[in-house]
Amino acid sequence: MQQRRFLDMFLLLGFATIASAHFVFVVPQPGGTTAQVILSEDLKPSEQVDAGLIGGAKLKLRDARGPETALTLVKGDHAFVTQLPGAGTRLIHGVADLGCMQQGQEKPYLLVYYPKTIVGDAFDHNAVVGSETPVEIIAVGEPGALRLKVLAHGKPQLKTEVTIILPDGAQRKLTTDQAGLTEVLTQTGR
Repeated sequence: MQQRRFLDMFLLLGFATIASAHFVFVVPQPGGTTAQVILSEDLKPSEQVDAGLIGGAKLKLRDARGPETALTLVKGDHAFVTQLPGAGTRLIHGVADLGCMQQGQEKPYLLVYYPKTIVGDAFDHNAVVGSETPVEIIAVGEPGALRLKVLAHGKPQLKTEVTIILPDGAQRKLTTDQAGLTEVLTQTGR
């Protein structure tokens, strides 16, 4: 059970360009048969944002055999809920295109998220989306000696800053090396 969602212990908040921002997270619920899809600063639904903003997210589930299934999002309280069919290692991934945004007098920008969650073995080769996604973080190593690798269209990204959520809820910034890898992370847990 501890390894079931090993990668959840270090979820990407995003490339740290904004000190405080909301991100799209797919959070598997106990038992691994459902997940919440949230827009938040952490792994809990936020009452401060309209979850409806991510209602158009397109998510797919890849099961242990390889086929992908489109997931349906159902509106709940401050989050969406989706069923996670199958068993074993499953990869949930997709895109949440929020369109053009603007804060105050700043220039408008396009806001697109590429959420990814693994239920099961984070080191399984089926837990990698691949070069079809613009940005992805993959687990390298083993439990207790985890490194995160940042990829853009399948290519390692060097000197990229990421912010992670540690098992105790604290956040920490890491920078990738020349191979696109973070330092070794030894903590285990969700």
